[in-house]
Amino acid sequence: MWFANLHGISITDRLTAVSESLSIWASHARRNAHRTKNKLQNQISALQGRSDSFSISKMSQVRKELAEVLLREEAHLRQRAKQHWLKDGDSNTRFFHAMASSRKKKNSIAQL
Repeated sequence: MWFANLHGISITDRLTAVSESLSIWASHARRNAHRTKNKLQNQISALQGRSDSFSISKMSQVRKELAEVLLREEAHLRQRAKQHWLKDGDSNTRFFHAMASSRKKKNSIAQL
């Protein structure tokens, strides 16, 4: 394991090493998800217009896979938005004021 050689190193340095490794892993995971999404979209484009039974069943399978990939991407983006809100939402920042202003505009009643 990569962390087996961390004996005798301070906890701060260990945490830094773990943080760097997780950042690298996350960037690879995002890149792979993007590639998978593009590959599935290309497969759908190639299968469109075909009417044989194999192509129709393959199209159905590829669409299901793409839907799963898009759901995972949406969940990731929702988590990132929540993270941003938790970090910047309660502080007196431009982000907070923009969110409050848009909410006020959406909730207001112009006329009856």
